[in-house]
Amino acid sequence: MKSRFSFFFVLLIFSLFSLCGLSFMSCGDDDDDDDTTMDYFPNADGSSWIFTITDHEDNTTAERTSTIDGTKTFNQVNCQIMKDRLSDEPGTEYYTYAVDTGSELMVYGYELYENGSLTTTLVLPVPFKNLVYPMTVGQTWQVVAMTDVKLSDFELGEENDDLDGDGIDDTMDVTITATVREQANVSVPAGSFDSFKIESRVVATIHLSSVGDVPMSGVVTNLWFAPGVNVVKELNYNFQQATLTETAELKSYSLGS
Repeated sequence: MKSRFSFFFVLLIFSLFSLCGLSFMSCGDDDDDDDTTMDYFPNADGSSWIFTITDHEDNTTAERTSTIDGTKTFNQVNCQIMKDRLSDEPGTEYYTYAVDTGSELMVYGYELYENGSLTTTLVLPVPFKNLVYPMTVGQTWQVVAMTDVKLSDFELGEENDDLDGDGIDDTMDVTITATVREQANVSVPAGSFDSFKIESRVVATIHLSSVGDVPMSGVVTNLWFAPGVNVVKELNYNFQQATLTETAELKSYSLGS
């Protein structure tokens, strides 16, 4: 049972956190002298966004509140913090740690807090390049490419890398690619926004010692990013099956100063 859990958990790591990294684009170091950065990223401390989340599998709705809240040294890097709270998970906070280099948004990891206590830390073995800007239609960049990745590389306290339970450690090769598909006006409850549609896709090969290589591929998310505002809409998909699992739409926002 533990090996089976690990197998699906590692897929969840790559699909979920590549999605999360793209969704939290407003994280970064505030630089008042860089007009291009400020045009794309309203990253002032205290900025907040409220999204209406629709779960298409459970047919439920909730609200996600995202707030930029200070900085922290994470994995020896000074990162800006975005905190996320879900209305249907009281007491739970998700932290994303990112750095805006001036032309790229790099995400270094995540933390989960429950009732004020840190319960999970995810240190990415390689930072994710979650955005390259300014954006143009047709632009493609590699969010991350890793070879021979083990579950234990993510420092989640899970030491079992034997995904198929045969007594031999297994690994994965993973590539996540983002592509700007179009520029269009998108209407959500917060208003209408000129936005870039960005598709995130995961391609993975799992090296199982008992059965050989298992290739996997699927779209993780489509999202619409409005420069100067943030993500205004996102569609999240089941990894591989490509069925729509969740929709998020911007309800309201407030930019810090």
